[in-house]
Amino acid sequence: MTVAHDIEALKRLQAKGISFVANVATVTGGMDIIMTAEEALIFAGDPEAAAAKAMGVPREIYTEWLAAGGDVQCAGTTKAGSRCRNSISGGTIDDPREWAREIRVGAKCVTHGGPPSAAR
Repeated sequence: MTVAHDIEALKRLQAKGISFVANVATVTGGMDIIMTAEEALIFAGDPEAAAAKAMGVPREIYTEWLAAGGDVQCAGTTKAGSRCRNSISGGTIDDPREWAREIRVGAKCVTHGGPPSAAR
């Protein structure tokens, strides 16, 4: 059986009313994603890649976001020269795109000049 054959079989099922839905991990539990036949085939081989695609981020960002539990570690440096262990204010970020943006800009905790929770 070829991939093209598999996709065609899934498309025939979809045309008959079958939906492809999967529950994928998030930092707050899980969410359902509705997939096309092609996406269902991707999910069968790599569920994390399918989840990442559904959330609009690369697989690496998705898995890092899950591993961090949606928390962003402060990008500041302590007086001793090591990286600050605090999280930025505002708590868990439940959107991996927003989480990645905070990482990219080098977000900091309040101690290192980041905004308080109300300002996020």
